Amino acid sequence: MTAILTDQIDRLRAAPLDGGRRWRVTFRSGHEGLCHQLYLNGELAGWTDAPAARSFLVDAADVPREVVVAAVEPDQAGEDHAADLPAGPPAWRYEAAVPRLPDVPAGARLTLLGDRAGAGQAVLSTREAWPASVPRWAFGQDAFGAGAFGYDGAAAPGLGGGAFGAGLFGFGAGVVRLAAALAEDGTHQLRLRLSSADGRSVETVLSPVTVHPPPEPPASVECVSYDPQTHVLTAQVH
Repeated sequence: MTAILTDQIDRLRAAPLDGGRRWRVTFRSGHEGLCHQLYLNGELAGWTDAPAARSFLVDAADVPREVVVAAVEPDQAGEDHAADLPAGPPAWRYEAAVPRLPDVPAGARLTLLGDRAGAGQAVLSTREAWPASVPRWAFGQDAFGAGAFGYDGAAAPGLGGGAFGAGLFGFGAGVVRLAAALAEDGTHQLRLRLSSADGRSVETVLSPVTVHPPPEPPASVECVSYDPQTHVLTAQVH
């Protein structure tokens, strides 16, 4: 397991930039010699390139429900260690792991859709099924003769290295992961859509997911009045 530390980190502040479209997040840390990562709603949102850095610049259209800053070794700064956080990913973060099978057409996309607990349809996450950087391991496309007949698989995930049992014998199929924070309280009906480049698509209805995320943080807190005799401060939350 990767050593990921969340102690000795405090004074977390976020300042809006560009009208709130971007945020500068600053913090204090006692972990000298380590780089730091920023996780929003259980998903890696940024990391520092140098151990001395103490700020992140992130795009965030929605106010996150959970913010975590963690320290890791510099050579692991860009790796997603959400599963290794001491508290683990939040229970209201959903992840679908879809095997990347050889018969999926080039240019196809996988899309995770949800009903926002009955509040309306939304695209939660979308990924290309076969990015150009991922070889398809077909005949002559990888190490010629290294795989089974018609299937050159030297670069394919090994046994247990992907979706176990989804590939040929001795090969694990690659996995496409689609993750989303389910911010609305209640039961979500999710669907998985596979769309080809020519516009055709097929959908699979997934099992309903019930979540109870923390409440949305206030946009602002305004001090309305203070009574010095009773030491009562009245504040208005927006």
